[in-house]
Amino acid sequence: MKKHTRHEKGEVSLEPMVEIPSREAWLYENPQALASVLEGIQQAKEGRISKLNIDFSQYKNARPLKGRA
Repeated sequence: MKKHTRHEKGEVSLEPMVEIPSREAWLYENPQALASVLEGIQQAKEGRISKLNIDFSQYKNARPLKGRA
């Protein structure tokens, strides 16, 4: 996707653009959260993962957080 702008002299500028869903935009507006996610992705690429034995079945009927559905 490209944004275009027309200038007075008839020139047209094209600027590359990306769309980010509003439900994901918060991550890019929060540098600390973004850094944490990027660090986790890097750790996963390096194989630095751990398995947790947590039973999440107690949450199977839980309602989503407001604004996160």
